[in-house]
Formats: sequence, C-alpha cells, structure tokens
Amino acid sequence: MMMVKKAFRQKSIYLEGKVFRAALTFLMAALFFFSHSSGACAQTSSIDWSPNAKRLLQEGMNELFSYQLQSAEAKFDSLIQLEPQRPEGYFYKSDCYLLTFIPGGENMATYERFLELADQSVRVSEFYLEHLAKTPSEKALGQFFLAESHFAIAVADARAQNVIGAALNAHSSKGYYKDALETDSAFYDAGKGVGMFYFFSSLIPSSFRWLATIFGYEQNRQEGVRLMQLAAQKGFYTKNETRFYLAMFTFLFHQNKIQAEKELLTLLSEYPHSTILNYALGLIYLDSKEMANAEAYFVRAAGDLSKDSENSISKFALFRLAELHFRLNDFEKAKAFLLTFEKKANYALYTAQLHYLLGVSEWMLGENQQAKEHFEKAKASGENPDELFMQRRAKFFLEHGISETSKAILLGKNAFDSGRYPAALTYLEPLLSTPLKKDELAEVHYLLARIQDETGQSENAIANYQACYKLFAQKERYLAPFSRYYLGKLYAKQGHTKLAYEELEKSLRYISYDFEDILKEKAKYELEKIAAGQTEITNQPSR
Repeated sequence: MMMVKKAFRQKSIYLEGKVFRAALTFLMAALFFFSHSSGACAQTSSIDWSPNAKRLLQEGMNELFSYQLQSAEAKFDSLIQLEPQRPEGYFYKSDCYLLTFIPGGENMATYERFLELADQSVRVSEFYLEHLAKTPSEKALGQFFLAESHFAIAVADARAQNVIGAALNAHSSKGYYKDALETDSAFYDAGKGVGMFYFFSSLIPSSFRWLATIFGYEQNRQEGVRLMQLAAQKGFYTKNETRFYLAMFTFLFHQNKIQAEKELLTLLSEYPHSTILNYALGLIYLDSKEMANAEAYFVRAAGDLSKDSENSISKFALFRLAELHFRLNDFEKAKAFLLTFEKKANYALYTAQLHYLLGVSEWMLGENQQAKEHFEKAKASGENPDELFMQRRAKFFLEHGISETSKAILLGKNAFDSGRYPAALTYLEPLLSTPLKKDELAEVHYLLARIQDETGQSENAIANYQACYKLFAQKERYLAPFSRYYLGKLYAKQGHTKLAYEELEKSLRYISYDFEDILKEKAKYELEKIAAGQTEITNQPSR
C-alpha cells in the first residue's frame, strides 16, 4: 500500500508539473521579455535603506528591464554588499541568469548558476522573514521574495524540461504569493503573482482542469487581471513588469493592438534603449502586418548585439528580420539574416524553422541542392508547434521538391502574411483555372478567404471558407478547422451568433492537425465571448 501511495504521489507531482507547464504556455513565449522593474524606489521595511542602496536597486532593475544584464548584475553585487540581509539584491542577481538561460534554454552551466543563486535568494528571504521582519509589510516582503524566487526556479525548471521541479516550485510560489497578499493587502506586488496564477490557470487545457482544481489552481481570469492592474498602478517592485504583461495580454488574448501598442510605446519612452521593448513592438507590428514599423524596431533590437554579443533578444531579432524579409519574398535578405542567426545563435529551439526557411529561400533563388541539404537538417524535437509544422513541410519538399504550383502558393501566402493583398491575389487567383491537387486547392481557397475576410469581402470569404473545409485536405489537415474557426469569427462579427457558435463548435471536433492546441484555445475563447454577449470580435493573428 505504501508503494502504491508513493507511486500515486509521484504521478500526481508529475501531472501537476504538466499542469504548470500548460499554464505557462503564454509565459514561456513572453519570457523573451521577462524582467523586473520598479516605477519608484519603495521603502517597504523599517530597516533603513541608504541613498546609495536605493540608487543601486533602481538602476539595477531598470537595466534588467532593458536587458542590460551584465551592468545590472554589477549593480546587484554592490547592493548585496550594502544590504546583505535583505532579499532584493540576491533575487535580482539570480534573475540576470534566468534571463540569460530562458531564450535558448540550452546552456546548462547558466541554468546551474541560476539555481545556485536562486537557492541563495530563498535562504536570505527565509532568514529575513524569520529573524528581521516585524511588521505586516516586512513579513509580506519576505513572503513575496520567497514567492518570486520559487516562481523563477519553476520557470527555469519548466524550460529545462524538469517537470517535477517546476511543479513543486510553482506550488510553493503560489502559496507564498497568497500569503504575502493576506499578510498585507496593500502589498500590491504580491497581487501580480496571485493574478498571474489566476490568469494562467484559465489557459490550462480542459483535460487537465480537474487536476488543476485539486492542486488549488483557481481559474479566475477576471480577478487575475484586476490584481495585476493594481500591481501595475500601485506596485513597487513589479510595476513596469506588470504593465508589460498586461500590454501583451491585451494584444495576444484580447486582440487589442491599439491599446497594447500605446502601453508599450509609453514604456519605451521611459526606457528608450530597451532591447525587450523594441523586440516586443517589432513582434506586434509583424503580426499586424505593418512591415516597415516591424523592421525598424527589430533593427533597433538587433543593433544591441554591438554592445553585448551575448544578448539573446538581439539574436532573436535577427531571426525575425529574416522572417520579415521572407514574407516580403525578398529571399536574398532572408537568407542573409538566417545565416547570421545560425552563426550567432543557432538555438535548437528554432532548428526546423531555421532550416525550413533557409531551404525555401534557396529553392526560390535556384539553389536547389543547398535547399535540400537544409530541408534534411530540419529535425524538430519537443512540442513547439511551429517547429513540428515546418519539419513536416521540409520533409515533404525534400521528397517532392517545390513545384511551380507550390511556389505560387508560397509567394501568395507570404504576400498575404505581409499585408500585400493585391500581390497575393496575383499569385493565387490564376491557380483556380489550373489543375490542382486537393490539398493545393484547399489551401488556395483558404488563403483567398483570409484575404477577402481581412479586406471586407465577407460573402466571398464565406464561400471560400466553406469550399476549403468541404475539400477535406489530407496533408494540410489544419486548413479545415482553421477555416471553420475564422468563419465562426466572421459570423460573430456580422451578428449571426447562432451560426458563429455552430462553426466554432465544429472547429473543435477536428483532431490531429498542426497547431491543434492553439486553435482549440482560440475557439474556446471566442465561444466564451459569445456566451458573454460580446459578439464584436476583431481579427486575430492569422495562421
């Protein structure tokens, strides 16, 4: 019996780790920008801060927010010397190594160094809480930094595929955040943590939600946002971090590009040299198909490599510049940026994407043998949907080559993805009068529908969405569920609530296709909005 209980407990911990990783779906993407920053230097303890300590804390956190990690670490080393019994310096120093490890997730020496520093942060926070904290605000401070430390360890463990470590530390973090807020309801920074757990818990796949409830993951998105808004308005340690998260939530989950852009530009005006903010704005503009703006911000972010050759965010900006020029069908520039990225970063996380894009670019440039070599290298691992999709496509092109029809579809899709709709139509419309395979015809109908949807040609879009899913594409199986999803959104925008609900429900019935989990979360979110009577739905980033 004892062995059975032990096995069940181990399995439960493992599943809780899976729950935590599911809850971090958004966070792991946003962690390319993860950092902490204070809007003001707060005195939250009766232990006096010297003016120099306040300055070091402020400057160090500001440099973290700008992803200037080496200079930030030096500031926190000095802060630790001045205030060896307070937790701030220890935690933020460990954060420098977390931010170094997270983007690539491959440097295990950095991971081990982070864990060493994070454990030290935990010990100092525990000592502070047990021996120095007297008032409620002091106790909340100690609990908050225990929560932050355990959360950071959970994130690093999740990135390193240590599921059990992620689960245990996430569970501890969640408890300490709640303790801090209960100890001092005015310690608004703790509300950021509680709010994040509420918010991320609402993203957990339905198959895991029963287990999430058992482990105390409360699925309350609205309350999570409310607590985070308070942290953004009144917090001391996490003010700007939370402002950043809320801006990204606004864009990714509520599709409100205007509000997200406004908040990020406001932050950038306060931190004009932030690699993180320039990169985030570049992503928003790329997703919104504002190619000139996207290029300008990615160039700024990539330019920071001249100041720090190990700046991971700058390296990813190189990849995004390649993606941008690929969408513009400028394959020479795309190839050049991809090769630079491969030389400077070459993260395993992007293996399939890198070699697929290189292969396609070279094939379009007539370099077919080189293209095949890159298609051969497009070996993906893990659960990244973009990696798995491009690995599959690379394998197909390796076996069959890129036909003239496939070229036209690729050129048309790129034109659509860059907002050049007339150009996209010149590639796609003539294909309807040529012999096409079922998958090719389905993709042409899908892309025409997306173009017509985004240019206000609703009736034509409806007809093409329907034509797409009725073809039952065999290799590009994602086309049918995505067609129904966007058709449901279009009906909702027109006020046809019943038809919208039916199409979104039908999009959930498909299984085993590219980007399945992503689409199902999107469809469920749109169904929730319909149920709440919010039928006006703006366009989301397209696949």
